[in-house]
Amino acid sequence: MDRALAYFELALALSPNRELRSLTPMGVPDHCDPASLRAGRLREDYDPVTRSLLPGALAQFYEGRGFEAVDSPDHLSTMLAFMAQLAALGQSEDVVRAQLRFLNVHLVPTLTAAIRAVRCAEARRVLRRALRLALLDGRRLMKVLITGPP
Repeated sequence: MDRALAYFELALALSPNRELRSLTPMGVPDHCDPASLRAGRLREDYDPVTRSLLPGALAQFYEGRGFEAVDSPDHLSTMLAFMAQLAALGQSEDVVRAQLRFLNVHLVPTLTAAIRAVRCAEARRVLRRALRLALLDGRRLMKVLITGPP
């Protein structure tokens, strides 16, 4: 499956918006509280002050790449939608570096924290799928950076 499409489908599945979640068979049910999947809440590796700054920092990162967040900038669905956009931009060195930075600094740690925090089986299944994609994608992008695009 195309990388951009895979990230986008996962973004829909975890959206705080029920109508968007209904567009994919992976959509997380309401009882899983998808609205709570925010880096500012989940990233316990940061102190409370730093966590409170995450939405603004992410919004700036997005704006630098021409992306406007529809939901909260630190919501996992927004982060996955941003990766979908980056994946669609191609494999120039600049784009690959941006993807790797975003994966390593923001997406992978937030997905890891969410998997630890979430108790709902349906949400954990989607989160694990997203983490697998992000980890595999990170390895692939590192190879592209080292050897050049295929």
